[in-house]
Amino acid sequence: MKAEIVCIIDKSGSMASIRDDAIGGFNTFLEDQKKVPGEATLTLTQFNTVLTTIYENQPLQDVQPLNHSTYIPNGMTALFDAIGATVDNVGLRLESTPEAARPDKVIVAILTDGQENSSIIFKEAQQIKDKIQHQREKYSWEFIFLAANQDAFTEGANLGFHAKDIANFKSDPAGIRGAYGTISTLSTGYRVS
Repeated sequence: MKAEIVCIIDKSGSMASIRDDAIGGFNTFLEDQKKVPGEATLTLTQFNTVLTTIYENQPLQDVQPLNHSTYIPNGMTALFDAIGATVDNVGLRLESTPEAARPDKVIVAILTDGQENSSIIFKEAQQIKDKIQHQREKYSWEFIFLAANQDAFTEGANLGFHAKDIANFKSDPAGIRGAYGTISTLSTGYRVS
């Protein structure tokens, strides 16, 4: 099975206190996914007030670990813009990809330690919920939502995530590493099922 894993990772200023563990957690997740049988690519976007694409549909084995120059927390949390724009960008790219070259499974994992506070394109939770439901129902995409410093289950449900794909984490070193462990476990499950 061929999968595309899409990671939408918060790099707002509040992540600075757990920066090293956020980097380490992502890198452990990356190494874990490289060991899973089957072909996979990774799209990685980081967001604060703006969205930055680090990798676009990159073969997983070619993805380099994050470090202090590729993960620099600052700014606010444009969560809705990050999810909406990334889902749109990946969807448009796949739409123009020959069917035989498309992944069998798309897994979108969102990790944030704060609530939406600065989006300018997508301002309503319902807009994001509609996008998630469309991709899930029409193309069988899977969505994972991990959040700290909020009620992840309420926020995730408002955005259209299934309860089984939502987890809350504590915004501390152990919490962020555990969050990436959860993303890895869920991603692996979707890739091998």
